[in-house]
Amino acid sequence: MATLYALLVSIDKYPIPRHRLRGCSNDRAEMNGFLKRYAKAQGMSYKGKMLSNKTAKRQDIIDGFQHFKAATSGDCCLFYYSGHGSQAKAPQEFWNNPTGLNESIVCYDSRLADGRDLMDKELAYLIWEATQNKGIHFVSIMDCCHSGSATRTLVKERYRSVEANNKSVELEDYYGYSTYFKDHLTPPGGRHVHLAASADYELAKEKYLDHSDRGVFTYCLLQVLQQGGTFQSYEELMHRTRIKVTGTTTQQHPQLELVGTNGSTGFLGRKTTKGLSYLISYDRPTNRWLLQAGAVQNIVPSQPDFSTTLALEDGTVVTVVRVHAHQSEVSGMEGKDPDQQYAAQLQRNATPPLSIGIDPNLPQNLKDVLTQNLEDYPTIMVHEDLLSPKYLVQYWKDALVLVRPGEKIPVFKRVPVRKTDQEDTDVFLQRVAAVAQWEGLLLHYNPNSAIHQDDIRIEISLESCDGQSKAEVVTDPTVPVILPYCRQTGEWQKPKFRLRIVNENPYANYWVSAVYLSSTFGIDNQYLRKQRLPARQEVWMTYLENGQFKMQFEAFVNSAYLKWGINRISDYIKIFVSTDEALDTDSFLQEDLDLDFGPARGIHKAIGKPSQANDTSGWMVRDVELAIQGPDWEVPVTDHQFNHLPGLSIKGSEKLIAKASLTDYRSAETAFQQAIPNCLTEHKDRPVPISPGLIQSNGLHVLELYHLNDRNLVNTENPIQVKLNRADEQSVILPFGYDRANGAFYRVGYSNGSGMVLLESLPTATPTEKRKSKDGSIKVFFQQIDKELDLRSRTSLADAKLV
Repeated sequence: MATLYALLVSIDKYPIPRHRLRGCSNDRAEMNGFLKRYAKAQGMSYKGKMLSNKTAKRQDIIDGFQHFKAATSGDCCLFYYSGHGSQAKAPQEFWNNPTGLNESIVCYDSRLADGRDLMDKELAYLIWEATQNKGIHFVSIMDCCHSGSATRTLVKERYRSVEANNKSVELEDYYGYSTYFKDHLTPPGGRHVHLAASADYELAKEKYLDHSDRGVFTYCLLQVLQQGGTFQSYEELMHRTRIKVTGTTTQQHPQLELVGTNGSTGFLGRKTTKGLSYLISYDRPTNRWLLQAGAVQNIVPSQPDFSTTLALEDGTVVTVVRVHAHQSEVSGMEGKDPDQQYAAQLQRNATPPLSIGIDPNLPQNLKDVLTQNLEDYPTIMVHEDLLSPKYLVQYWKDALVLVRPGEKIPVFKRVPVRKTDQEDTDVFLQRVAAVAQWEGLLLHYNPNSAIHQDDIRIEISLESCDGQSKAEVVTDPTVPVILPYCRQTGEWQKPKFRLRIVNENPYANYWVSAVYLSSTFGIDNQYLRKQRLPARQEVWMTYLENGQFKMQFEAFVNSAYLKWGINRISDYIKIFVSTDEALDTDSFLQEDLDLDFGPARGIHKAIGKPSQANDTSGWMVRDVELAIQGPDWEVPVTDHQFNHLPGLSIKGSEKLIAKASLTDYRSAETAFQQAIPNCLTEHKDRPVPISPGLIQSNGLHVLELYHLNDRNLVNTENPIQVKLNRADEQSVILPFGYDRANGAFYRVGYSNGSGMVLLESLPTATPTEKRKSKDGSIKVFFQQIDKELDLRSRTSLADAKLV
């Protein structure tokens, strides 16, 4: 049986009155209780050693590390400290730090006569001493400051930091100095994971939380651990903890430090599991076991042929039998202690999984490993028909990639794999599961809401380009809110906006949360985690900057998009509204995915049948799509040379003067004020993006020409030449204009079969964005046609109108 060894140190009652704290002993007691329960659930033996106040002198803590001496391979060791952090004068040999100070923890006797802090380098040696030549997992958790502020108290918050210790300590007096690497004076390092309460320039705080004084970091960390964080990697654990901390206090950002290990390891070395984690507890008034998640969190009741199930840490499988707004009833908890709370991992949810296809060219042994690992990912389903799945798994040069059918850009960074390595494919599937979570949340809503739509008003204020004119206000948007860059004094300016939520109901109070879905599959609620919205009141999305909450957001298109010829992306904001304070959107959170050459998801919004829960209750979801329109690519059109846009080059007809840029279908539809049908649909051909962007989303399908001196200069004998970079031997690309009156396309030129498109006539101008031309623009669409249709000749379909 493995053993969990824990050394837990807390100091509240420092001998100097102005140094005293209130919440450290509470923190240590809560941490000790959690570790006991965790060890029991894992079938581990627990051996904890407590040091507090007078028993936590410097030498006591050093001696306390002997507690880890009995640990052997397979055991876990944890050092926890709650108290003051500070800095102390460093020996001259360590003055590579410009402050001349080393970081330290303040022991009970550190500020007494002849007292000393326990230095960070001494702690590093103690950890090395405990872990050397052992196969043990070591984690240190420090709820203290690492800065040298002399500030002591606030009305509602106390800082866990005291003034620096200016006593000189000789290098030879550092504990473990004899083992230091003398060439660069550093102690030997032991493999371990370090969880810190704050960055080294910040203050760790304690507050009055849940009827007692607590350290903010320890309080939030234990909340996350007790709500399924033990299933997650250290990176995921600290991400969720960081969000909770920043929602509880300001200017404190917990840090994860890794020495000789990686952040993908699970808590206390356990293997991470897949899926979301929740808490199950017993409700005595109703005699039911309740999962602390419900329809708002997208939990779906079990169906006759498909169950929603969760697994406890001991392997027990429980089934969701009924779903309410924020809780769900479960079965299968027979024999469990009603006084204990249980972390549970979502195994399977009775919602449609994300459909993926596997490219038949995938090596068979890799396909076998991938198929085997898919059993652990219930949110992903393999679809045999390669034309039907939402995404496709392909194999590119010893790496797995996920693409949309017909596209050539991975939706996240390719994952190098060895053909029989399960860990590599598991990393890939974890990222696919994140895509599935994002897609599922995008479709999430409550079809049976008891809250009337008119109760809630959403307003987005679009700031003017010059910052002086009155802002444009978009109310309750049902179409994408366009956020265009604008040109001011010759420079492109990023669009700015504010978002507020107004409760129009004169009697009802609500709780609201805003969940931000980024174009790179990240999910975050930091801008409005949860806030009470009283009757006839309003709340704003905000962010914290330099200690102040600000409401004005700046939207931007990452420069990495330019490599793909993409200048328009869409992010989404889901507004959750509930009558119940139990509203919780933390379970949705996930970090953005790294993509191959920078972020590039695009503007495609998934459409499908959403999951429906059997709950008619006081919650609803409202969606806002933000379409961020980046700077335009614009080139002059002349008759003496080709000028380049992303994906094409263009040369004008003789004497023609114009400007050219690219746009997408959605912008063109906005200009036409009507939907544009896909032409030649009977042949299943599709509009072709000019740029190498995302075909299904925001590839730039439309060439715009404006500021023309004379459109009649373009004719059969004097065409505009457009050379596309996307030559395809199996198809040909034809140019079309669009007739708004008839709702039909008509051809305006032909292709010579080698990527050159000749425009022999131009359609009339139609409205375009004012930042391009107030007189409108001529729009040319491009269609990819199979060669077998024989549409290459200049005479075939010359007069055809294609619907």
